[in-house]
Amino acid sequence: ATVSVLNWGHAEIDTMTVPLRGLLLDMDGVLAEVKASYRQCILQTAKHFGVEITAADVTEEKTKGNANNDWVLTQRMVAAKGGNATLEEVTEKFEELYAELSKLETLIPPRGVIQELHRRLEGRVAIVTGRPREQCNIFLDRFDLQEFVVHSVCMEDGPPKPDPNPVNLACKALKIDPAEALMIGDTPDDIKSAVAAGARGIGVLLQDDFARLCLDNVHHDTIPVVASMNAAGAERIVRPGLADLLDVVPL
Repeated sequence: ATVSVLNWGHAEIDTMTVPLRGLLLDMDGVLAEVKASYRQCILQTAKHFGVEITAADVTEEKTKGNANNDWVLTQRMVAAKGGNATLEEVTEKFEELYAELSKLETLIPPRGVIQELHRRLEGRVAIVTGRPREQCNIFLDRFDLQEFVVHSVCMEDGPPKPDPNPVNLACKALKIDPAEALMIGDTPDDIKSAVAAGARGIGVLLQDDFARLCLDNVHHDTIPVVASMNAAGAERIVRPGLADLLDVVPL
């Protein structure tokens, strides 16, 4: 099917031909609002080991890529600022903090949007996340999303994004070719993983970035992570909440 989609960041209409049979969704920043959970865990874990890291520092590292595992990212950032902590020590503290902060996570898209995408794709929806499987399932259960997900590819399943492995595993579970899949993510690692596997990639803005664009009336390309996702091969950037995908996924 060929569909015309308004690229909301531009005045013109562009067209994407989508032989689309499956949808792959990153979790953090796409389904889950995590600025009060995972992002805070990074900051507070670093502080525990005597290092001050800001939210802007984390965003900068996420924009650079190779930052899908937050435990590894935190340990790397601590070391870069002169801290001394092993990955095991960082992971232990991070998980201790996350046990409480995870309760602050919220669902970004309306549940009905996910339900409609699931219906249009005849159930072929998978999660592709760097989360541990237990934490992925807890989020899906908390927001009653398990019925809309065929399979979840998680941290335990092998090399993380930007490696193509997670996307390939998800496509195998959905019984589709990667060329028939659309990967939705909020970082260049998501897009790179999709492109490397032969799938399409669409970037999604974080809620805070979208709010800033609306308030400051600037183009989304001025957001560094957007430029990074575009450079990685994103076909377009959409607003938070996934409703824009209803113009992409055929009825």
